[in-house]
Amino acid sequence: MKRHDEAIAILSRAIVIDPAEGYQYSRLAALAQNVNEPTEAEALARHAIALSPDIGLFHRRLSAMLLAQGRMTEAEAEARAAVALDPQTPDNFAHLGILLARTNQLDEAAAALRQTIALAPRQPIALLSLSRVLQRQSKVDAAIDTARLALEIEPRYTPVYHHLSAIHEEAGRTDEAVATLRSGIDAVPQSPHPHVWLSGLLARTGHPRRRRKCCARPLPTCRRPRLCTTH
Repeated sequence: MKRHDEAIAILSRAIVIDPAEGYQYSRLAALAQNVNEPTEAEALARHAIALSPDIGLFHRRLSAMLLAQGRMTEAEAEARAAVALDPQTPDNFAHLGILLARTNQLDEAAAALRQTIALAPRQPIALLSLSRVLQRQSKVDAAIDTARLALEIEPRYTPVYHHLSAIHEEAGRTDEAVATLRSGIDAVPQSPHPHVWLSGLLARTGHPRRRRKCCARPLPTCRRPRLCTTH
């Protein structure tokens, strides 16, 4: 917190030096957002835009603040403004794509995320976001291919293993789901997450014969009633 306070003090001095410069206000708004002061953050962000309305970054930052508050219509308007003002910045399209996915505008979300990738092809986060949208569109093969491409670029990015495993599990391909998470453990053995995900997957899908045998017993003598989903 001490360094955070120092950062605010430095930005405050910068504002005194040049009160007409929007960057200081936009950065100060981001700091206010980080410490959960949304009203102050929004006011600073809007002041930055008032000073420099043609900078896409300022609109994207305001959009992210509005998104965090659940003000989706306003957030979308600011995100679209950021893209229109700065169409060469991939982060603007990435933010718009994620926002549109949140509001179930999946076709436009996919288009925005594809533009992100066109501008910055080696962004595993954008590829994962696109894969998630494709999965929601029931484009399973495309979702899998996109997730695999993300792993080719960054094999240590663990959320992709979880997502890819979930696609396989949803499609009934349990062996592939298990193998995906085992690959994640091999790729990032020091991360606990693939271990936790694999444990959960095995608990959900493992030992079907033992479950059926248990459920075939009369209810009073069943030793594992929590597994007896048919009683």
